[in-house]
Amino acid sequence: MAGDRGFKAAQKDFEPVAKASAESADKLKEAQAEAVNQAKAVKEAELILERSRTWSLYRGADLELGLDAQDRVAAARAPPVYGNLALDESLGGLAVRSVTGELLAAVIDEGGGVRAITDPEEFSRAAETWTLKSVAMGGTADAADADGKTVRPTYRMSHYESGGRPVLLSSRFLAESLDTAQSKAWRTKYWPVMPYNWGNIVLEIPRGIVGAPVELLTGRDPRQHHYLGRAYMYKTEGGETQHYNLFQKIGHFIDILDIAPDYVGRYYDPSQFPETVQIGSRILPGENILDKSARDPERGKDIHFGVKSVTRIVDHSVQDLLAARERTLARFHGGSEEVTVAQMRGRDGSYLESHRVGRHGADGVRAALGDPLVSLDPASDGSGRGEVSLAAEPDNLAVERVERRVRVIAGVGQYSSQEDALKGYAERLAQRAAAAQAAAPDLAAKLEAARAALSEALGLRERVQDEEGALWRRTHELAWRIAGQRLLEAEL
Repeated sequence: MAGDRGFKAAQKDFEPVAKASAESADKLKEAQAEAVNQAKAVKEAELILERSRTWSLYRGADLELGLDAQDRVAAARAPPVYGNLALDESLGGLAVRSVTGELLAAVIDEGGGVRAITDPEEFSRAAETWTLKSVAMGGTADAADADGKTVRPTYRMSHYESGGRPVLLSSRFLAESLDTAQSKAWRTKYWPVMPYNWGNIVLEIPRGIVGAPVELLTGRDPRQHHYLGRAYMYKTEGGETQHYNLFQKIGHFIDILDIAPDYVGRYYDPSQFPETVQIGSRILPGENILDKSARDPERGKDIHFGVKSVTRIVDHSVQDLLAARERTLARFHGGSEEVTVAQMRGRDGSYLESHRVGRHGADGVRAALGDPLVSLDPASDGSGRGEVSLAAEPDNLAVERVERRVRVIAGVGQYSSQEDALKGYAERLAQRAAAAQAAAPDLAAKLEAARAALSEALGLRERVQDEEGALWRRTHELAWRIAGQRLLEAEL
């Protein structure tokens, strides 16, 4: 007992010391981690300081572009907003006029030239002719038909094309599309309690009383009709409602107790949406399908997008905007961009889910090339013109097929390293060529001597082989004679 009391007393005295030791160890780890982070910050600051002496950044709004007779970019000039080097580059061709202002879009023609668009009116006219492309298995697919009014409702924007050539857009249009999608997401989430539905909320009590006999007689579920049906619909992927003309809308407005049926269908995954929907106008840059009223052209139903669909569009817009930012930074530091497309099994067939992510810097390049299937593919050379495409069919109940597309981009830093590695290479190559030429006579003499020695050795080998063959033949003859002699002796 006395020993136990002594042990407990010692343990009680030791606990504060152990606690203080543990806290000190934790603080030491935090300090070491902070020191590592600060060291990285110092290295990054030193790198930024070094690049500030040689790199310059320019603002698109200050850009002056010189255009040739075909409106292709022939020259570019701009004052720096970071660094000291002014932009004054000639891209070939003769500039006959210049344009200034924000660069809204650039169209790449078949000859590799770039047609810049800075005028908003010209941009609006050109956008009416562009084709909206969607992310798809194996690349991209048309998201809309020629007039732009028949659209796949579950598309994910990849880019726009003009005459089969890609259109490069300002990132402001991605930001505008994200703003409208986020606004639509908020309104969709709180649709049941928005001010324009307060009257419906108040009328739900008398509607329930009046609708009880109707529900008993017809079996109609009030949660699939009118206000309640729409409230539940907007909490899912979306759904469909009957398209009403003006007189039908007036009739339903008068029917405040919801006696007449107004069925609302719900969608629980993207496969339940119609293959295509009809919209009132083309989806232009900065817009998305949430800005339009959609209608099923075959059944005449109005199509609505619920919280899940709108949230997915918001996520895609955020991914595209961040990937565009990373793509720009990758031009300086290098990086990679990855798109994953999964074909999912749904209630009414299959649908696509996709994810886009961009990374800049050496970590982004290593993240992509860390996969040997990517690094061993010639398309991962860093030029950014090709992409590595990998596909698989996982043994998964929900997923039919997965495709991964990786693009590796070499930036100014990587090209600078290559340039440094190749500096003086021509001189070193010339020196090696001169040394080889000087050593050529001696090497030629040694080669002739070696050939002569080889010829003599080959002749000696042939003579020895001939002598060996003659000895074997003599041996065979003697063996036959000995065998015959022995047979004769045996007979005698």
